Amino acid sequence: MNKYNFDEVVWNKGNAEDAYESVKRVPAYDDGQLIYNNALATTTGVTVVDTTRPLSLAEANSMSEERISLLEGRTTCEAIMLVSSPKKLKIRTVFRTVKITSKFLKTAGSLEVALDKAARESVTLREGEIIESIEITRRGMEPNMSLRYKANVETTEGKSEIRYFVGLEGHTDIQAWDKGYKSMAEARQVLTNMVSKSVVEAKNSNSRENAYVVTSRTMREDGSPLIQAVRNIVGATVEFKIVVLKVKTGVSHDGWLLYGWSN
Repeated sequence: MNKYNFDEVVWNKGNAEDAYESVKRVPAYDDGQLIYNNALATTTGVTVVDTTRPLSLAEANSMSEERISLLEGRTTCEAIMLVSSPKKLKIRTVFRTVKITSKFLKTAGSLEVALDKAARESVTLREGEIIESIEITRRGMEPNMSLRYKANVETTEGKSEIRYFVGLEGHTDIQAWDKGYKSMAEARQVLTNMVSKSVVEAKNSNSRENAYVVTSRTMREDGSPLIQAVRNIVGATVEFKIVVLKVKTGVSHDGWLLYGWSN
């Protein structure tokens, strides 16, 4: 049987085991026979995730997405304590201008992760505070973020080759590499035939003659460039707007998020 992950939300103030059993024993019927066929019913138990406070459903979903891979191969599921509406006692907004170095960016692995990490590290949270949102401020329509780049210029590998292209003047540069001719003599013959044909057509239609040319390009045999430059981000300066909440601790929970893998 194929395994798949599941999640279930139970709104009650009981313990995790009660919530688990209430989902596990939801009946289903097959040809009149009572069975328990939900994914949670295939697990063998539940483990409570240790959180300092009950989480909102959005927070719990985010945490479960991070933890679900850790449960793969286990027969038990996990439960996160939920609160239907966290009690917000105080909101404060801070603005931080942060410089991200190339070392910090490299450690983070990506610009997106580096921005989030730098913003969070720029704020000292007081007891009971959490970060509700992080956004980059804007100047008009543009974000207040300047990126620093470094060009990495590389000579590509492989044998170089010249190919000749025949066509209307100003249009040969858009032709695909595999449409080029490998010798100037071959391209010259194609040009002669093309011009002769166009002259006949021009006389028949009374249209003016078009200018045809032969141009050349030098590239690698497979059509790749001889030299290429890649622009890499090596740092950034960003202004963040960070909204900080103080959440009342010790709030009684309102329910549970149960998640895991079918067995």
